[in-house]
Amino acid sequence: MEWLEGASYRWDLFNHRVSHLHFGVEEGAAQVAVVGGTSTTNLPTELDDGCDQDTCSEFPFFDEADVTVDLVQVRSKKARMASGSVEVVAGADGATSEVVVEFERKAKGDVVAVLRGFTLDTNEPLSGGTACYQPRNGWLPRRISLALGEPVLSDDGKSATVPVEAHFEAGVTFEDERQCLDAVVDQAEVRVRLDVAVVANAPFATHELSQGAEYEYGDGPSKPTEQPDPDPSTRQVDLGDANALGWSKLDYRFHQGQGDTRGAYVRSLAFLGAPDGFATGHATNYSPPTQLSGFDYTFEGTLVALEIPGDVERVSAQDVIDIELDDDGTPVPQEL
Repeated sequence: MEWLEGASYRWDLFNHRVSHLHFGVEEGAAQVAVVGGTSTTNLPTELDDGCDQDTCSEFPFFDEADVTVDLVQVRSKKARMASGSVEVVAGADGATSEVVVEFERKAKGDVVAVLRGFTLDTNEPLSGGTACYQPRNGWLPRRISLALGEPVLSDDGKSATVPVEAHFEAGVTFEDERQCLDAVVDQAEVRVRLDVAVVANAPFATHELSQGAEYEYGDGPSKPTEQPDPDPSTRQVDLGDANALGWSKLDYRFHQGQGDTRGAYVRSLAFLGAPDGFATGHATNYSPPTQLSGFDYTFEGTLVALEIPGDVERVSAQDVIDIELDDDGTPVPQEL
């Protein structure tokens, strides 16, 4: 069984909207897909009749993403492991569901769920009906949140039910060229797929993280204030005897300190749990000469530290990828 210990992406040229984000595992290999709107795919957008090009502008261009996926691979005769997936359509008010996993052998005792992978896609209809803005081009997020609840074992120990919850809130750009986006941010909904791994018969501990950073704008778009990564020494947890890590909650909020409804053009996004105890969720929007504001974020995460009785290996895969779409314009996951 494999699941995520961490993942990240960073756009090469500029910050962008969030259109599609996938981190996961398939047949033991890391998979990733990242899209940030037409400014990363170079695909033109055809507006419907009656829509104003001046207030619904798109800027087709290419960009590459530097991506990393950290997997843990676990083999155990004692621990019980199973996986399953569920999809929800989430907006600012959130969406809930549950996933049921089936164990090959009876499980007992404490049980915990971690994210095996996830997919977020903005190509969902607006909650209020069609408008000039096309959601497939992405949103500027104010919140991205994925959370797994406590699994409940069946009476016979052969299955477990895991509650799940997701939130997505979009924000405005304050740009004259994107007034049609700003007009419908309260109607934004995204499709979220949660791939869940459930582990039983293995000791674990959970660590609640509350982190954040704030960066001033600086001297305008040409010379914004730099946004360094956090000092690892300030983001440490005591992992005890844990030999595997996972995440049961990732909750990012952007531009909360500015007192308005601004959404984030995201340059980089990351979450990481490392064997040395470094545990972090981080994001930036640093992007001269296209940066339009300062930036702040908060991150609330739940890191799960497990003591697996068995073999544990870690695999870290990194690459710089182009954006890959199929003939229908659907993002194609790439194996790292």
